[in-house]
Amino acid sequence: MGLALVIIIGAILGWLGAFLLGRDDVFGGTINVFAGIAGALFAATRAGPDLLPYGASAIELIWGCLGAALAIIIVNLASDLITSSAEHRS
Repeated sequence: MGLALVIIIGAILGWLGAFLLGRDDVFGGTINVFAGIAGALFAATRAGPDLLPYGASAIELIWGCLGAALAIIIVNLASDLITSSAEHRS
């Protein structure tokens, strides 16, 4: 149950991040959702070893939210840097 909760939180934060950053295209929104899930899973599993067998604690969920937000920020910064460097080359 804890694993599913962390994945859902990561996906919701990814979608919210895409919405707030104005990523209107499907690709950008999808990348944000996957980044949110990956960040949430990584941070939650580092916060406590009991995520998979026993469910998520409040600390693991908080770290999962922070990890999702950090992953979304990193993905969007990298995307903006790649886009801006490609525009400068043209």
